[in-house]
Amino acid sequence: MAVIAYLGAHKRLTNAHAFFMIHKMRSGEMHAPASFLHLQAERMRLCDAACTAIIQERCRIPDDGWTRINNDHELNLSAEEAKSFGVANEIGEFSPPIGSEIFSW
Repeated sequence: MAVIAYLGAHKRLTNAHAFFMIHKMRSGEMHAPASFLHLQAERMRLCDAACTAIIQERCRIPDDGWTRINNDHELNLSAEEAKSFGVANEIGEFSPPIGSEIFSW
């Protein structure tokens, strides 16, 4: 879940047109032995628990938001909602400092 990496930053700036999706761990259809699927399900439960703990520690997602995450498996937030819930600290525009080296792939 990309929002976990984003929450690691001290200053979290977002564009006014950005949106965030907080969701449970997902996995595509798998053709594998049941023992492997059981292990995959356990990894997904552990990841969900760790991500939930990080989000609860750093954000103020309201109860109805957690209901959406748990029942619908995702919560979509506008930039304003993300700021209100503590996902983002500020809404604004970003540009690298003048003279910074810019890399492109």
